[in-house]
Amino acid sequence: RTGWTVINDVDSPRLDGISGWWEGESSVIEHDLYFFGHSSFKKAITDYAIVGGKVPMIPRSLLGIWWTRWFDYNGDDVLEIIEEFEKHRLPLDNLVLDMNWHKKNSWGGYSWDRNLYPLPDVFLQQVRNMGIGTVWANL
Repeated sequence: RTGWTVINDVDSPRLDGISGWWEGESSVIEHDLYFFGHSSFKKAITDYAIVGGKVPMIPRSLLGIWWTRWFDYNGDDVLEIIEEFEKHRLPLDNLVLDMNWHKKNSWGGYSWDRNLYPLPDVFLQQVRNMGIGTVWANL
């Protein structure tokens, strides 16, 4: 925050300008220096983003409220839980369907348990229509 800094970027991977492939480690002592000097911290960060790239931000909803529970809920049960959040005016940003959403004999698989969720596409659309931004499925 003193208004300037120097970054030695020599250890970052580089592309060979001729072949386009990643360069291997160099035995030559090198320096790849960047000097950032500003009277404004904000301007310094802006310039750094030009060189280093913008920092990816996670979606805001991921910082919100999550709900999950490992239980044999069916689609109607989950919709009732969402309605309870709405009834109490609690935001619900992320819904995690824990392990029991899929067939019990195929743990880790992607096969819906049709006894609990007979029409998964319809269920997921209903959840989206209720304003849930993200639905996660635990494998």
